Amino acid sequence: MNTTNNCPFCEWLKKLKDDNEYYHNLSVYRPALIDVGYYKQIDDEHCCGQTTYLFDELNFCPVCGKNLRKA
Repeated sequence: MNTTNNCPFCEWLKKLKDDNEYYHNLSVYRPALIDVGYYKQIDDEHCCGQTTYLFDELNFCPVCGKNLRKA
């Protein structure tokens, strides 16, 4: 796990929260598992679909492990 303060996920989440706070005051941040399917042809791969599975609220950073409930 990355324990530095320069976690790319935490920085992106902070920017997203700051941007959202400017436009509205109620946002819920949840993790998601995204399954992207591809089919392979002779010379190329093509996306054939995407499914998103949502979970409960985001409790910790998946990159550095920081507790996000306090953030």
